[in-house]
Amino acid sequence: GKKILILTNLDIGLYKFRKELIEELQSRGNEIYLSLPYGKLVDKLVDKGCRFIETPIERRGMNPLQTAESSFNIDNGQGFESYGLPASRSIGFNLNVKF
Repeated sequence: GKKILILTNLDIGLYKFRKELIEELQSRGNEIYLSLPYGKLVDKLVDKGCRFIETPIERRGMNPLQTAESSFNIDNGQGFESYGLPASRSIGFNLNVKF
């Protein structure tokens, strides 16, 4: 198996939306490392066999170099605003052409 590193800024999104992917990767003999700030759901992923690397990440950072150097306080209400997920915007149009 391979060693796979997953880097994210929030545990809830990783657990809710990528848990099945992690389980599938593990079932294929891969070792999963998770790099993120500590959150309540990290322990559940560690219990499933993942290795946790606590990584301070600025939640709303735009500069990866600055973010890598930033410190992160887990007592600052992390995930309070819509689980800390950024707002999404979609712009699109439908084109219906008949000949």
